[in-house]
Amino acid sequence: MAALHREAGIDLRTGTTITDFCSSADGRITGVRLSDGSELLADTAVLAIGAVPATGWLADSGLAVEGGVRCDPYLHALCPDGTVAPGVVAAGDVAKVPQPSADSEPLALGHWTNAVEHAATAAHTLLNPAAPRPYEGVPTFWSDLHAVKIRSVGLPAAADEARVVEYDLAARRLDIAYHRAGRLIGALTIGRTSRLAAYRNALSPFQSQAHAM
Repeated sequence: MAALHREAGIDLRTGTTITDFCSSADGRITGVRLSDGSELLADTAVLAIGAVPATGWLADSGLAVEGGVRCDPYLHALCPDGTVAPGVVAAGDVAKVPQPSADSEPLALGHWTNAVEHAATAAHTLLNPAAPRPYEGVPTFWSDLHAVKIRSVGLPAAADEARVVEYDLAARRLDIAYHRAGRLIGALTIGRTSRLAAYRNALSPFQSQAHAM
């Protein structure tokens, strides 16, 4: 990624952080000072520092809210003691749903596809309280950057090993498989979108159960 940025003419600085903003007498930004002692001129600063779920309005709701609304596999919202809050479901970026690939650790994933797929499970849970079905979506995200297509499935961030299947900077191709305790839990490709379907199938909870049988 660093090579792609620099090839596009971007001055990418790694291994340093911003320690201060420089400004003119009238308060306009004029640059930034870095921890390596250098200064960069700038008239605009864009801060990309992540996001947090907007759960403040749920502070007194009686739900388990820590970095998101904790849910069971059916997207029922849970109380702090782990019991189901009757008639309440959560979906989208705020929902912390158990992820089979991460030892059922509840995670909130801020990805568009994840949020859309939650809707079907949440609706089914509300409409069929006697026969809910678990959420079985495979996390995914994508981005297009410098004319290359970046695609990912599963949970690469939860891996303890990354295996490079293909790396070709000149052809702008990358394929990395991510494993946890020897088991595939995610994949990321650049310029290899056609390989995502096989990875997605391998990561499907349904497929995993079938293989276990």
